[in-house]
Amino acid sequence: MKRNVVAMLLIGALACTDSNAPAPAVHQFDILPAGATVAAGVSVTFVAQRQDSTVDAWRVSDSSAARIASYGNGWALVQTLAAGTVTITATRMGDTGQATLVILPPPPPPPDTTHSGLTISPALDTVTIGQVVTFLPPDDGYPPETYQWSVSDTGLAQVQRPSWYEGTVVARAAGTVTVTATLGEATGRATLVIREAKPGEWESIDLSLIDRQATAALGINDDGTIVGQYGNNTGRGFVYKDGTIRLLPSSGLGDDPQAIGPSGTIAGIIYEHPAAPHQTVLEVWATPDAAPRALFGETYDHPRIVGINERGDVLVTINRETGRDSMYNRAVLWRDGVRIGLGHLADTTMDHPWTFANALNAKGQIVGTSEVRRIPPVGNYPHRVFHPFIWDNGVMRDLGVLTPLPCWDGMPGDCAWGEAVAINNHGVVVGNVNDPVASKTRAFIWEKGVMRDLGVLPGHTTRALAINDRGQVLGYVEGVGAFLWENGQVQMINNPGVGYAIPVLGVNGEVLVIGAGPTNGSQPHLFVWQAGQMSDLGESNAYAINSRGEIVGTSAGRAMLWRKKQSP
Repeated sequence: MKRNVVAMLLIGALACTDSNAPAPAVHQFDILPAGATVAAGVSVTFVAQRQDSTVDAWRVSDSSAARIASYGNGWALVQTLAAGTVTITATRMGDTGQATLVILPPPPPPPDTTHSGLTISPALDTVTIGQVVTFLPPDDGYPPETYQWSVSDTGLAQVQRPSWYEGTVVARAAGTVTVTATLGEATGRATLVIREAKPGEWESIDLSLIDRQATAALGINDDGTIVGQYGNNTGRGFVYKDGTIRLLPSSGLGDDPQAIGPSGTIAGIIYEHPAAPHQTVLEVWATPDAAPRALFGETYDHPRIVGINERGDVLVTINRETGRDSMYNRAVLWRDGVRIGLGHLADTTMDHPWTFANALNAKGQIVGTSEVRRIPPVGNYPHRVFHPFIWDNGVMRDLGVLTPLPCWDGMPGDCAWGEAVAINNHGVVVGNVNDPVASKTRAFIWEKGVMRDLGVLPGHTTRALAINDRGQVLGYVEGVGAFLWENGQVQMINNPGVGYAIPVLGVNGEVLVIGAGPTNGSQPHLFVWQAGQMSDLGESNAYAINSRGEIVGTSAGRAMLWRKKQSP
């Protein structure tokens, strides 16, 4: 009897223990976009924000309104079918993420009063004012046919080239237009819906509406002054400030302004100067109102203006010929009109060692990569070994590498490779070095004399691209996508519709990305990623961003400014 009582007590205790056990934890993860509104017939890509970029399954709440058209490693392409609201759900080992998709009815198609026979893609698209859409006719081989393009209301949209093999349409005002392509007796139509950007969304400001010769915006500083190219092949530059465009003072020799610094210093290039035939010469405008000054003492075969800092220093990397089939690379800093060579890390026995500068900060510190060793040639060219460096007050310091790499063929010394690509105003450096153990390139961060691996996806090739003053690092993982690193935490930017990240990182964590658009057209799209949200700015390219989050670039031959729209 005692044994039965004990058994019953034990069973009761176990039952109590089981009933009080906590349920397995269910974790939530984000899906981007978290919410979207599109017209029926438009496809939307959703991306799970998981560090392992993996999802077990995707589903939609109403298969009559939308369906999963395709999916891959952490993403799904959802095709909308009919008006309604659906929930997109992703699951991974018990964890879930959800997003909401609002589907609007498609605009009514225009009456077909002519003979049809052409299919235009996209058949339907929705953009905001200022954006561009390129419409494509059927691919009938090469050479392409010349089509006649038109829109139903030229007050709402304009065709850039009425006679061309593709139709580039610029959205000018809110409304719905019909885009028509004609080839002989065959006609095809598409619908373009144009809306105003809402407060908080990115708005596209077309600077060519102020002056149609403003063809490309190339630089912007923190007070909103923009410098750019004026016309095509005119050898002139423009300055934009507070809604006004004016010509940049000219040298009369063909100016190509390329960058503007925080204090208003502008740097550019003269490609043909009488004092240096067939060579390029650096020129600098001390302010947007000053006459340009040609900085002689050095001619440049292939110059690259790296940047301009607060004190007006201009950093340039040059490639200079030293003789037939021979050239070398070096870095030059122009400070107060005086040329300062950065030097190199090699010893005095090396002939013309190479140095590349990649970035400078407000303090005048410069980072890059410099040749430290040259291995005898295999074939016609020697193997050059580079190390990352920081240059400060005239002294170049070798930052070293994470792990030494023995040289091959019994050569003495270390043949590990590295480069420093960016530095913020706190002196924190990021770059890339090779990992001889894994035979991969790894992104590093260097701070207060210590270099360490960023630790992003060990075993993969990673590269750092940029760092801002918050310490956020932009980079990418080969075969996976871009990432944003902050204090050891990593956010992947792995939208499959995105191609590559521009090495520009805003102070507020804005990442500029160029990639395929949602309609997979012939023109790349500009995306802005910030705090997990990806915004499509349309068929564009970007060159710079300032601390206010204003972006400049070009779209269909027009100088553009993008910024968040403010509430009225």
